[in-house]
Amino acid sequence: MKVLFQGKEVQKLLDDYQKLVGVRIAVFDTEFNELYSSPKNLSNFCQCIRQNDALNEACKYCDERAFLLAKANRETYMYPCHLGLYEAVTPIYDNEQLLGYVMVGQLLDDCSNKDKKWREINLLYHQHQSTFEPYRKEFDELKQMSMDQIEAVTNIMKACASSIWFQHLIDVERSPIIERIDNYIEDNYSESIDTSTLCNALNISKTTVYNYLKNEHNMSLTQYINTYRIKLSKECLEETKTPIAEVAMAVGF
Repeated sequence: MKVLFQGKEVQKLLDDYQKLVGVRIAVFDTEFNELYSSPKNLSNFCQCIRQNDALNEACKYCDERAFLLAKANRETYMYPCHLGLYEAVTPIYDNEQLLGYVMVGQLLDDCSNKDKKWREINLLYHQHQSTFEPYRKEFDELKQMSMDQIEAVTNIMKACASSIWFQHLIDVERSPIIERIDNYIEDNYSESIDTSTLCNALNISKTTVYNYLKNEHNMSLTQYINTYRIKLSKECLEETKTPIAEVAMAVGF
């Protein structure tokens, strides 16, 4: 499956959101690559922090974990990042496929006293204190909102994600049957899948599924799905610090 965004229209939608809400919003592909955003750059504070390799890796871990959880649960995930800034990500789906993600964030909740939060960050990352010290001004520039407001901008983001799909701002080139079976399993591995469910979703016969799995992999559907789940679990455990139990739940075990 090939996903093509209508770039000009998507960018206008993001620009309109940012003008109205005043919060950064971005669209990512299924591999977590940022495609469009408004404004173009991260907040000044986040740009400065990401110049440090260790802190940049911590930021990437938070983002990728959020993408994985949003994908696994097929719903919006709102969370504080490792520095206590609130972000939210929502997946873009059609009936069968994950098409991408929309993310907003880099917000402080208004219950946070900035002086106290600044001290907490410096204490948490005391080994990188020299990295933080020059950027207090950029930290003070971060937008603060109440939790109700953060939830509101998250809900509007979800509407934007739906709009991208329903207004046909994405063109989807459907895959051949073999790839569609793999894609369906990839997008639904966290749920219970049997042959009837898969065949009904893809509108193909049980014989097609059986022959593909038997001829290409010499596996039953259950074996094939569990092999994928194991592969995904290994990747997640190698690339993130997510607890084993949480990974197992996310991939459907």
